[in-house]
Formats: sequence, structure tokens, C-alpha cells
Amino acid sequence: MNPLWAISGPENFAFNLTSSTIIFQNQFFLAITGTGTFTGTNYDATPGKWMFSTQGSGGTGKFSWSSESTAASVPDGGTTIAFLGASLLGLCGLRRMLRFR
Repeated sequence: MNPLWAISGPENFAFNLTSSTIIFQNQFFLAITGTGTFTGTNYDATPGKWMFSTQGSGGTGKFSWSSESTAASVPDGGTTIAFLGASLLGLCGLRRMLRFR
């Protein structure tokens, strides 16, 4: 059943289920975990893990959902350090200019 869920709009997002496992199940509680891939318009496909649980009886119940991504962070490329260095040089120059007045 892929996608397991999808959101349509200006940008489309979907989750394709790879695997799911029932961790525990009885008449009052259900816990399921699994893996899959998150996809979105103009985004790289990102693998992730998820967990779903529900508990309750008699028509009243609660559920929870959590997920985590295993995506790697994107390196900066040095732009931030360059701006920081330029700012510090500018502050040093301003300090010298104000000191000699």
C-alpha cells in the first residue's frame, strides 16, 4: 500500500512504507513500528523510522505517533565562516577608527 499517506498541494509529500512490525497487541493496546521513505516535490527521498501506538477500551482511546529521519546533514560550504570573519574584521576596523578620533 504505497504511498501509506500523501499530502497534495503546491508541494506534494508522501510516505512509502518499506516494512512494519506489530511490537505488542492485546485488547487494550497496540504498538507498531516500521521503516519507509519520505518523498516531496523538490526534496531528496529521505529514509525514516516510525512508531504508532494506541491504548484504551470502551470507545475511548488515545494514540501517539513518532518518527525520526536518518538523513545526513548538509555541509555549509564555508559561507557562514566567511561572513563571520568579514563581520569581525569590520568591527575591528570600526573600533580602530573610533579610538583615533
